[in-house]
Amino acid sequence: MYEFVKNNKQLGNYGEKLACDYLKKNGYKIIETNYHSQLGEIDIIAKFKKSIIFIEVKTRASEGEILYPQEAVDHRKQKRMLRVIEQYIWKNKIDDKKCQIDIIAISINKVTKSVKLKHLKNVFFDF
Repeated sequence: MYEFVKNNKQLGNYGEKLACDYLKKNGYKIIETNYHSQLGEIDIIAKFKKSIIFIEVKTRASEGEILYPQEAVDHRKQKRMLRVIEQYIWKNKIDDKKCQIDIIAISINKVTKSVKLKHLKNVFFDF
């Protein structure tokens, strides 16, 4: 549970585990987690039906204020993700018309110990 999280790295790992559990429960097949290249990282690469989904997970914890973790995926982060995704598509000979980029935003309220997960699908299109 969340109370064992002591730093941002652990918080991110916890969020990615929650995201993977959610995706599996909803029919996604996890292909890779934490895919690294010299250009950057993609948190989760999954398959859903005939599509390859590249997923950025953002997890934030607060003392009760309203959070929008997806706001951390700014233009610079999107650009970096697109370069990694394009490289992955080229390297693995994937039809880019069958790909999409999603964000899973996880908000944790430390006071109530509640967790909210929001799956934003097909969030940007220019790749």
